[in-house]
Amino acid sequence: MSRSILNQLIDKYERSKQKNKIHISIRLTKQILPEYFDLNSDKYLEINKELQNFEELGYILLDWKDNRIGHIIERVRLIPENVDELYSYLNRIPQSFKIQEIITQLEEELNKYSNLKITSKFLTYILRSIRNNRSVSEYFDFSNINSFKRFLSVLSKIENNVNLLYLREFSGKASGDTKYVEQNLNKFINVLFKFSDQFESKDTELILNYFNIYRNPIFVYLKGNLKIKLNSQKLDLSKLSNGLALSSQDLKNIEIRSIKSVITIENLTTYNRFVNLKDTLILYSRGFANSELIKLLKRINKFNKHCNFYHFGDIDIGGFQILMDLINKTRLEILPIFMDKSILNLYQEFAKTLTINDKKRLENTLNTLKNSDIEKNIKNKIEETLKVMKAKGIKLEQEVIDINEIKL
Repeated sequence: MSRSILNQLIDKYERSKQKNKIHISIRLTKQILPEYFDLNSDKYLEINKELQNFEELGYILLDWKDNRIGHIIERVRLIPENVDELYSYLNRIPQSFKIQEIITQLEEELNKYSNLKITSKFLTYILRSIRNNRSVSEYFDFSNINSFKRFLSVLSKIENNVNLLYLREFSGKASGDTKYVEQNLNKFINVLFKFSDQFESKDTELILNYFNIYRNPIFVYLKGNLKIKLNSQKLDLSKLSNGLALSSQDLKNIEIRSIKSVITIENLTTYNRFVNLKDTLILYSRGFANSELIKLLKRINKFNKHCNFYHFGDIDIGGFQILMDLINKTRLEILPIFMDKSILNLYQEFAKTLTINDKKRLENTLNTLKNSDIEKNIKNKIEETLKVMKAKGIKLEQEVIDINEIKL
């Protein structure tokens, strides 16, 4: 019985966030030790004797009611200087040993995932928090490190995913359980948002889509004043006012030749308003382009060597990150259009103020751009606009831009 009090003191000691842990104690109550307060029994005398023995061993101090030693114990206090001996007596492994073992295992995980930006950044945060005695309970349960390792494994596979997969399909491949990602989706989204500078908001679908993971079939919208082939059938897009919506599966079977330009557009409203141009394919990229759209752009470039590629998105951090992501994944020279300082100045009255998070992401984007291998002319255009945004402290959504005529 008294042994349970010692274990409770150790539990409280391990949970304590006190730096020196010098005020660890337990008040004896009926809830904690009901037999001690049984008026029909002399059990309290037996417990008193046991606890007095532990006091003599230097493990604890006893507070007696009304200072009457040998009568009723009010509180049991831990002596932190002798806690190691108490651990030994109780056959418990000191928390410091457990934490060091956990740190060792997490360092091995960090080494395993060091080439993955988000996963390694997240793990570095966890390790730093544990070493500084800060809570990581939001992400990590000390009692189940294998569960955390499984989470890390799936997180790394999300970050590494390049194939378009449905959510449950991905979950089954990544974890062996088709529902695992959904069951832990909030935790995955929190980590992917917090430890990446790619996302403006904690938008679950946008974040999943960035990593080519979708809940439902995805359709790519395309239009233009040109003809294409789909499964060997000729289609005249100019006859369709708003073009076609093709599934990712159909995109694999599309053939587009003899075109001069391709324009990807970030937002659907702007895509719908955009006028058809001769020999120009207009694509709605739906924010960050999925893997099938990337493949389509590469295929168009392969069969149309003199084709020019453009992107029209928001003049904000997300808009330029989408453009840079598109360039990096396609390895094409994609020029921004209607995303320069002249447009920003022209529509400044419609601009929004940069948030604190925007400013942080803008600095990160400038640093990423500086170290990227994007073609110099394109890099300069992006950098120039970002610096104007920074100086003015503003951003602009593409929907406010009035496009009556465009010359490429």
